[in-house]
Amino acid sequence: MSLPKERITYLLDVYTSGKATVQEEQEFMAWIADAGEDSELKSYVQHLWRNPENQSFHYVNWDQMFNRIVRPEEKPAFSAPEPRVKRLPWWRIGAAAAVLLLVAGSYWLFSDKEQGNTSPVTAEAIPSIKEVHIPAPATSKAVITLADGRKIALESAGEGLLTTQSQTRLIRMRDGHIFYQATFGDLEARTLTNTITNPVGSRIIEVQLSEGTHIWLNAGSSITFPVKFAAMERTVAISGEAYFDVKSGARSPFIVKAGDMMVKVLGTRFNVNTFSKDKGKRVTLLDGAVRVSKGKDDVALKPGMQALVKDDSITVNSFSDADASIAWKNGYFSFKGATLGDVLEELARWYDIKVSYEGGAAIANRTFGGKIQRFADFSSVLRVLTENNVRYRINNRELTILP
Repeated sequence: MSLPKERITYLLDVYTSGKATVQEEQEFMAWIADAGEDSELKSYVQHLWRNPENQSFHYVNWDQMFNRIVRPEEKPAFSAPEPRVKRLPWWRIGAAAAVLLLVAGSYWLFSDKEQGNTSPVTAEAIPSIKEVHIPAPATSKAVITLADGRKIALESAGEGLLTTQSQTRLIRMRDGHIFYQATFGDLEARTLTNTITNPVGSRIIEVQLSEGTHIWLNAGSSITFPVKFAAMERTVAISGEAYFDVKSGARSPFIVKAGDMMVKVLGTRFNVNTFSKDKGKRVTLLDGAVRVSKGKDDVALKPGMQALVKDDSITVNSFSDADASIAWKNGYFSFKGATLGDVLEELARWYDIKVSYEGGAAIANRTFGGKIQRFADFSSVLRVLTENNVRYRINNRELTILP
């Protein structure tokens, strides 16, 4: 089926934005089914891959699109576009990524500043890598340690009420996030503390605290907090990385402790990253206002600012791309001027692999930049390494970078 370029672009746009009529959807699906007319589709998918945070994947009937790609001989069962929804479940995002991989292959735009190259990389341009299959995390492996020492492993836990502590209910919602439902007057719950540990190789876990604050906990991270906050104090402690959407309107400040660093807020959205011991802890503010302190140092941040807490000092910088700091929460990796060492360190936490360097770690200082969906198989990463002249050896989940 041959269509003008302008018509193809139009159909792609209206379909992915949920604005296509039934006739336009039929025309689009018929074009999808024609395997010989996929160059424009691949070009468009690469655009989506480079800019995943800007796309309206909520409105795409991924089941129908998937079937038209992998089973084009079947007659399409056309239907009107699905209703818009506010929230996209994780498995739907995974399905979207799977379709994009089928159509255009894994896409990662890498920029090696040492060589001055900026070039798109597609799976078709890279030798096939069949010896390894390390999928992205499919489930949450987080463990909740209750006040009495009992542990709840979310990987095997179901939905609904998990347990009750004093009068506060611990609930797992249908979309997987954890909800602490407090009861007015439950004073005992204020003395109870829970810890959620999200190991490497685990899906991100969302937690709603008893007073309404939402927290997203990255893989390789943990958070400790009261089952119910006291009237004048809301304090949590974290390690690793977490994104906070703090409930506003509360009379008490919200305090995040990370070792000897403290972040104090009222109602705001911010990210705390404590992974790097060498480069320091980072607090990035997206909205509202926070104060970051360590010892006698105390600084105020405005939206778009990032505080770097290292040794005995706090450095504040403008951060033009604050959303990049929460790319992990939004389902993709985002690197800009990052070293290979930094890139592999973050990937190792997600895919649960071990990385080592043979013959010295000088290659770890090569700088890269780009984006990739967090739902791609690790073989996609290996293809990128190959294309960028990075030699490696992999054995099970142990990746060795060669000189």
